[in-house]
Amino acid sequence: MASPPPVPAPGDIVALYLDGAQVFSVPFSEFVVVKKNDTELPHVYMLKTRYLWVKIDFVNGRLTVDADNTMDGPKALPQTVELIAPDHSGRFLYRDLSPRIKFRWKPAPHATKYHFVIARDPQFQDILLDERLAQPEFMHGKLPHSVYYWRVSALNHWQEGLFSDAWQFTTVQKRSAPDLVVNFPPKRVNEKRCMITGSVEPGARVFIMGRRVTIDGEGNFKHTIELARRINLLVVEAIDAAGNVSYRSRLVHGAF
Repeated sequence: MASPPPVPAPGDIVALYLDGAQVFSVPFSEFVVVKKNDTELPHVYMLKTRYLWVKIDFVNGRLTVDADNTMDGPKALPQTVELIAPDHSGRFLYRDLSPRIKFRWKPAPHATKYHFVIARDPQFQDILLDERLAQPEFMHGKLPHSVYYWRVSALNHWQEGLFSDAWQFTTVQKRSAPDLVVNFPPKRVNEKRCMITGSVEPGARVFIMGRRVTIDGEGNFKHTIELARRINLLVVEAIDAAGNVSYRSRLVHGAF
């Protein structure tokens, strides 16, 4: 009688042949040790392939193949993942290089890996990225101007839970300067303090004389400055999320 095969080492490859044809070939690390009465059987391992379950007893030399998922009874699927960022319908501006976008989701209980997918369509027919990840996050910096969709599922070894809701985000290449309207005081002022008001496109930052000012929800701003008793150069700067810049300036004579 032939002796049973030795238990493979973690880095070994396990291959299954039926009638001389190879059914699969996977690293032994993909197998999971089987438990009996909450006690691990160190010589009995299980693997779920795409179409069937495989159970190998390396000590007794027995192999079990099951296509009905009945070997150890029904098992609960991993919980559905909750996405965190980027926000649904998020928008990322960039000038030359695609932005680095960090994808994050809440860790799922008992998850050993996560199935992370980015697509160019909401039906996930045009897949851009399909990865298995060990951590609940992923960084991507090569997503050019387009609309994208992403989703995640949790895996507990061979079991995969339902996908999360698909979230959408957009990357937009923008090289034009931000719209900026500035209302300066007159060229000659008889008071030491004066007001600068204006408006800017949404998402841009505004600096007046190098100091960042508050912008309301409609893009309006106002800021009081103190003039010197001389010719003053007033400068207003707007910077959008892509790094494009607009400037407005005026010379104002402080005649007080």
